[in-house]
Formats: sequence, structure tokens, C-alpha cells
Amino acid sequence: GLALQDEEFFDLIAHWIEMPTSQGHLSLQEIVNIGDTIRYVTDLDQYRQLLPIAKANNQLLVNTGYIYDTQIIQRISSKYPLKEFQGLTTESFTNFLGELTWEEEQALYDFQRKCNQVLAEFDCKVFLKKYQPNTLPALFYLSNQGERIRDMEQTKKKSSGLWGDVLGDMLSNMEQKNHSKLYLNVENALIQKLAKNENIDLYIQLIYVNALLMGHYPMKQEEMQLLTNNLIKLIELGIG
Repeated sequence: GLALQDEEFFDLIAHWIEMPTSQGHLSLQEIVNIGDTIRYVTDLDQYRQLLPIAKANNQLLVNTGYIYDTQIIQRISSKYPLKEFQGLTTESFTNFLGELTWEEEQALYDFQRKCNQVLAEFDCKVFLKKYQPNTLPALFYLSNQGERIRDMEQTKKKSSGLWGDVLGDMLSNMEQKNHSKLYLNVENALIQKLAKNENIDLYIQLIYVNALLMGHYPMKQEEMQLLTNNLIKLIELGIG
């Protein structure tokens, strides 16, 4: 905090400040020396979600989700005009995920369409990508607008009278579509197996809920109930 208020003190200690990264705790000096592009994530939950992908692809990702860290790295960026400092979100990070070939897109067209049908009620759009680690089946993204809508919907359900009507009017005036996205990893064995089957509803729903949990996103009551119901169905299938 003092360093941000005093330029001389900042210059004295800045390079010794350590931050957690996908390559361990590094000082700012070590971070700026690694490459020409320094990517950082300001949200702690989003950093945790992206960490295994960054590690598997040997990409440096800096966690600036703790107090002062974002301001510090933004301040240090002014000292290195030839370096590129990028603040990332889950959505912007997906630009680094691998694309499918035209042939793969055609082969998986029906699977993707079916996934979108299954998750349409949750206002979630499904995309097929390639990324490491291949043990990770899905990556979930929810926009800031989507988070606000989810919070308002949950509050509305618990409210009555005038406040409930006010929230209803606000929600009706907000754009509701495509605020959440699920990126399925076609390199993952589970996704590959599901793509060859017809009855995938239960499993896609579970993958969706699991991706929510991994991203530390707040869950709606319907999604919590979906998790419970589908686990019961799996147990019943196992018992036979």
C-alpha cells in the first residue's frame, strides 16, 4: 500500500515483491524477465480455473487477485514500455484454446447441437475446443452481466411484493442470452466417448454443473437440484 502511494519507495522494493503464478511464486523482476508478454488474472476464482490449462501449456499466468496486486502490476507495466501486460478473464483466455479442423467440426456437429439443446434451459452456449490438460473435460465462463442476472434471479425468487416486481421489471429489460459459455475439450476421453453416444443428457448436465463448481461460480437452486437428481440416476443405473 505504501509503495503505491510513494513512487520512490515503489522503485526501491517493487522488483522484490512476489506474486503467485502458474510457475510458482516469482518476484516481479523474474516475471518481467520471462518473456515479452505478461498475462495476469485479477479474479482469484478465474485464476484457479485457468491455472491447470496454463500449467499444461507452459504459459505464464500471474495471479493478481489479492489486495494491491493488480495496481502493483499495472504500475510496474509503465516501467517496461516494450513489454506487453495483458489482463485476462476466462473468456479472453479461451482465445488461446485450440480450434477444430473443418472435418472435425462436421463430424461433431450433431453432438454440439445436442449439447446446446440440453443446456438451453440454463442459458448456456456450448463450444468445442482442444486444450491441455486433456484430463479437463470442460471450462465454464460467465460474463459479469450474467453474474448480475443470476444474482437478481435468485433474489427475486426469495422476494415478494413490490421488490419482487421491481426485480422482475429490471430483468425483463436486460439482455438474457449467451452470458454463459461451456467449452468442451474434444481431447478429453469422456467427451470423445459421449460424442459417439445418443443418450448424453444426464452426462452433459453433470459436466456443466461440475464446470460451475470448478470455476467457483454460485449455483442456482435448479442446478443444485439437477446435480442431486442426476447423481441419484447414476446410482440407480449402477445398481441396475
